[in-house]
Amino acid sequence: MDSMDKIFKGQDPEKVMPIIATMLGDVLKAADLEDDRIVEGFMAGNTAAQTIGLSREELEILYAAGFNFLNQGDLKKAQDTFVTLTMIDPLEAKNHYCLGLSYQLQGNQKLAADMYINFLALDATNPDGYLRYGECLMALGEKAEARDAFEIALAEAEKGNGGPGSKAEAQAKLAILTGETSQ
Repeated sequence: MDSMDKIFKGQDPEKVMPIIATMLGDVLKAADLEDDRIVEGFMAGNTAAQTIGLSREELEILYAAGFNFLNQGDLKKAQDTFVTLTMIDPLEAKNHYCLGLSYQLQGNQKLAADMYINFLALDATNPDGYLRYGECLMALGEKAEARDAFEIALAEAEKGNGGPGSKAEAQAKLAILTGETSQ
């Protein structure tokens, strides 16, 4: 079967969307899912956590468990916890950051970098995301891009964003890249 792109290539999206909605409705009806509360929740734009009724408190308990796994060095359990959290609560930035951290600590710099990009899409002024992203880029040999990330981290830290050590960390990372000593 041709992809949707091939089928609707060059078509006006406003004309195509009702067709796709009708097709989706037909699929849901055929699968006897048109009155399913989970499907209804997703169709209403809710996250999986909202759709199944998880409270912010319950999500924070899951986050705390994942964070404890990170602290204990159980990186696989941390990864599993944060994969779940990013899937059911995708708009919570710290879930993406911690998933990135679990990948980074396991040596998977590419996946970690991808998670930090997701984090930064949700929290673009946080220097920690740029610092970790830059570390991944350095490990991947992308020094120019790493420098850019560290410079953004420094700029955000100078604006007062991040923790008290963010500015010094960004300066130190830049000094490593340029071969300078930090002052």
